[in-house]
Amino acid sequence: MYDKYGIVASCNCKDQVGTDGYTLWGGYWNQAYYPSKRNAYMPAQTEGGQIPVPIFRMLGSDPMYQYEIGVGNNYQGVISLEPVYRDSGKSRKWVEYFLKSIVDEPCLAFNYAQAGQENSFTWDSMREGLEMQFPIFDSLRNVQKIRIETLEESGRWFKKQFPLTPATAITTLTDLNNKNNKSIWYNSRYYRSNLFWENNSVYFRDIHFFNEKLEDEYLKNPGHGNSFSYYTLPVVDRFHWSTPEKKVGLKLIEIDQDGTKENVMLLDPKINEISSTILKVYSKDKSGRIFIFEFHEKYIKIACERNMKKGSKWMLELDIPKARIEKLPYRKYEKGYIDSEFEKFNYRIACSKGDIKKGNNSDFTFRIMPVRDEVIINCSTN
Repeated sequence: MYDKYGIVASCNCKDQVGTDGYTLWGGYWNQAYYPSKRNAYMPAQTEGGQIPVPIFRMLGSDPMYQYEIGVGNNYQGVISLEPVYRDSGKSRKWVEYFLKSIVDEPCLAFNYAQAGQENSFTWDSMREGLEMQFPIFDSLRNVQKIRIETLEESGRWFKKQFPLTPATAITTLTDLNNKNNKSIWYNSRYYRSNLFWENNSVYFRDIHFFNEKLEDEYLKNPGHGNSFSYYTLPVVDRFHWSTPEKKVGLKLIEIDQDGTKENVMLLDPKINEISSTILKVYSKDKSGRIFIFEFHEKYIKIACERNMKKGSKWMLELDIPKARIEKLPYRKYEKGYIDSEFEKFNYRIACSKGDIKKGNNSDFTFRIMPVRDEVIINCSTN
């Protein structure tokens, strides 16, 4: 369409599983990206490998709970800005919570949301939500906190600002459900990641790598039927690798001298935008240790400062329930990397700092052990 019609922007649905027969999973979580020439769902890493048309993610997903809804199953409900939904886009309380995250919290390059609803829902079902939302948008525009634009205007702006997909974040530190959960999404052209606080335990709920060489399943052959799926490369996938009884993640844990394992409990994270591409998260535990999570375009760094707990060792642990082991992409474990395969595509999950220890799936799946209190996970597969 770019070659034939010269389009300047496009958009696709939010990440979802099974909704309306479509699964889109593992992509750039919000904002916008330049797609690969081989796979429109996959962000490209190079100018030569990209279509120079930004794709904006639609519908305004709840950055904390949309991911979580239906976890461990094969279908998701909807928690979004769409004005037909009573508990989200039709709820003033939810809309204000969502906009606080989008407008006021750290986001790196920019933040964005698409407002509105498909006409097929009809005016009667969307009217109440839209008439509540639009004055809120207008008030934010009047104080110059947001711009309201057409898709075309946003696409032209994006292309002037960014020759390649930028790094962005969606930070949500206020929990609408009063559970004290917190969520930090980071996206670059190389990967996406979600750092999540649940009952003060901290873990990576999601990490997916991007590689412009992975071809879309429908690039050369048409799809048939009424169900279609688009994916990127999983590293950690809480949604698909959990069961309803056991939710998983790459969790921050510690093991004391007696071999007792506990979750590391971190309090009141602080977020700094170090540069246009680096997001830095600080959080203390009760002993005074400071854990730092740095998100860079090509890697994630986890470090511990003021580590006075000499009798215990901290690490990252993934523990997948046996019922989901067959879903894992991991094929070969070595000290510094895991060779993986997904959709017949080979890729490597590597640590330039930190040692990987394979479990036996009854105790844990794998652990990443720090070296001199640091772990660095490489997120570029190119």
